[in-house]
Amino acid sequence: MFSKFRNLTVAVDEDRRDGIRRLMAEEKPDAVILDDAFQHRYVKPGLSLLLTTYQRPYYADCLLPAGRLREPVSGMLRASIIIVTKCPPSLTPIEQNLLRKKLQLRPYQELYLTSFSYGKPYPLQPHKKNRWNNPPAILLLSGIAHPDQLLRHAQTLCSRVESLTFADHHAFSDADIQHLNNRWRQLPAGSIVLTTEKDAARLRAYKLTDKALLRAIWIQPVSVCFIDGREEHFTQNILNYVAENTRNQTMD
Repeated sequence: MFSKFRNLTVAVDEDRRDGIRRLMAEEKPDAVILDDAFQHRYVKPGLSLLLTTYQRPYYADCLLPAGRLREPVSGMLRASIIIVTKCPPSLTPIEQNLLRKKLQLRPYQELYLTSFSYGKPYPLQPHKKNRWNNPPAILLLSGIAHPDQLLRHAQTLCSRVESLTFADHHAFSDADIQHLNNRWRQLPAGSIVLTTEKDAARLRAYKLTDKALLRAIWIQPVSVCFIDGREEHFTQNILNYVAENTRNQTMD
């Protein structure tokens, strides 16, 4: 995350309350954004964002271990903003209205729909010989949750795509890298390894030494797009909240 947003302060602390206190004392930020903190009850945010996937929205899911919900669906009432992620870009107005009804939003809740937009792949190790030359095969390396959409995109880049999938947040071991190398070398000459920006960061941390494999690894960038062009509305919503609460702190 820090590699993509160099102008932001990124902090990690096992105790989020202590981490926030230190941030406020040392950095004095205008806002603190917590990642994956909807169930973190020790910190009560002023503005809560709840993300749910289009493929498995909370109304069609169950509590652990039968499903993936960490708390009952009624917990969605704490959210000020609900974002449905990984939507089809071609989602029609009728489908959007149907989705809104199923989500059972309250009057105080804002809804945003987002989808993925894939950019042009770029090499993990920039080199003058590294050019995208329509590879004969792609080995898709992913350690993310729900890589199905990424796989479908990879299949638009090449007629032959093989997958090497790990669990979300997987830390690569020596055996994993050896397996990756073996799988790649079994493919036709000129084949590449395509991976995500998150997995590329873990590969860099591993410090690969095989130069041939390094040159074969390409990164697939992805960005989030708001359906119906509502990105500006979303951004302004956040900025208005920050501005209003900054004024309140000044007056206190």
